Amino acid sequence: MSRGVAELDERNAFSQKRVNAAAVLDQAWDAEAFTAADGMAATRLTRSTVIALCDELVERGWLCELPNARAAGEYRKGRPARRYALRADAGAVVGVDAGQHCITANVADLRGRALARTYTEIDPDGHSGSARVAAADKTIDQALRLAGVPKEAVMCVAAGVPAPTDREGRSPEGEYEFWSRMNPGYAAHFRERGLLTEVENDANLAALAEGALGAGVGASSYITLMSGERFGAGYVVDGRLVRGRRGAAGELRLLSLVEGVGSTFGIGALLREWALELRASGTVDKTSPLMTTPRSRLGAEVVFRAAESGDQAALALIDRMAERLARICAVLGGLLDVERIVFSGAVAESLDLLLPRTAARLDELTHPPAPELVASQLGGGVVSIGAVARALEIVRANAINLSPSTVEQIIPFLYAGLGPAPQAKASHDTPKCHRHLDRDDVRYAVQGRHPGHAAALRRRRRRRAPAGGRRGRDRRHSDDRRPSLGRPDRQAARPVRERVVAPGTGRSTEPRGGHAAHGSTRIPDGDGAAQDHGRAGLI
Repeated sequence: MSRGVAELDERNAFSQKRVNAAAVLDQAWDAEAFTAADGMAATRLTRSTVIALCDELVERGWLCELPNARAAGEYRKGRPARRYALRADAGAVVGVDAGQHCITANVADLRGRALARTYTEIDPDGHSGSARVAAADKTIDQALRLAGVPKEAVMCVAAGVPAPTDREGRSPEGEYEFWSRMNPGYAAHFRERGLLTEVENDANLAALAEGALGAGVGASSYITLMSGERFGAGYVVDGRLVRGRRGAAGELRLLSLVEGVGSTFGIGALLREWALELRASGTVDKTSPLMTTPRSRLGAEVVFRAAESGDQAALALIDRMAERLARICAVLGGLLDVERIVFSGAVAESLDLLLPRTAARLDELTHPPAPELVASQLGGGVVSIGAVARALEIVRANAINLSPSTVEQIIPFLYAGLGPAPQAKASHDTPKCHRHLDRDDVRYAVQGRHPGHAAALRRRRRRRAPAGGRRGRDRRHSDDRRPSLGRPDRQAARPVRERVVAPGTGRSTEPRGGHAAHGSTRIPDGDGAAQDHGRAGLI
């Protein structure tokens, strides 16, 4: 075989192993915990390959090994299965809602659990792009500090803007340069900071949030309608987000052509304007909340509360808005044949009176069945929630090319706001990566310098039974006698056989000359034959 053919075969084998590793890691995202059998069913790989890949992913820091099936109470007979889980603290993502009036940043772990949320109010009519970018930086940095997450642990930032965006996250100027002011180069700026970045239209991110966690769950085709100051839409048709060639599919300029609508102004903006007009007309009872509320505070919330209390002037405004919304829904729902229209944004929680009136009028305007009209339950943070969901999608799709945070990077993340690190021993019902560890334990485990650590490893090697022996197998799976990490109990009998590895570093803390060569890993290939891939590892 020629040298060129051999090199090509080696590259192909390496590429295939990366594909296999990505498939196993994908299984980890879908399950709270999984075994080798689960991995085999999901990937159709052999048991030895799945276990080897899981061990490699543990070393890289993507996975942690849980107590085995016997300790978890899921084991009946035979050898208990090893169990793995995605390390939620292997990194963090940031979701940003860069709106016209306010910039909000959400920090979440890799399971989507919120860690911190901050916001910064900005000048809605400001023309300084640098001021908006600086406000976004400030908001993100505050959220990371509040969460206790170092900047190096951030794997992706996704931001929503009230403007269409292309594939690179850029926006056109738009009317009166509004779009370019709302998106003054966020994507390029965040990438210069070394962050994996996506900038998307805010309504599209709201649609992703509703599909993942909100009123869009279970619907294959739906529209999310941002309905505050201006209308904007995110379309999901047959399970796919519709963006269009320039990312402007949800821009609703067509509403200016719809009879009885005429503009893109939203529920919040129009109810405020109509209430002020009605107040100035002098036709409203002086005891109405529309008259007694100060002009500066007269807005959609006042109208909704007055309508709920039976105020006739406010109810008239609700009926007027219902007619307008029904026409908008008839056009959008009929155009895309969706099963549901979700009203999102801060105003959504106040639509109890408006939506039934809108649905009744919509039935008159469309052929049955009309789209179902529902109010979002995600509140005013729907865009930043959708940004987090999108960031997690990006991390998942690119995970095999990303580097998880090391244990040392995660220390502030684990103990943010908790004061001194807890000294309690780890619970066997808690994943290894989530146990409360002493700071010295974690640091010495990474560096391999704990005074009692090498002695513990020597005791483990002396107690190992010959390969294939019954006693060796029993000890290997005996979790109830495992000493705590970094401070082994000298009286602990027969600890399990394991090699301590610093997550994310690929380095073994086992002394040179031990059972395994330092930094070397025996990895079976696809047919089960073991190959030594050295420090570079598998992936």
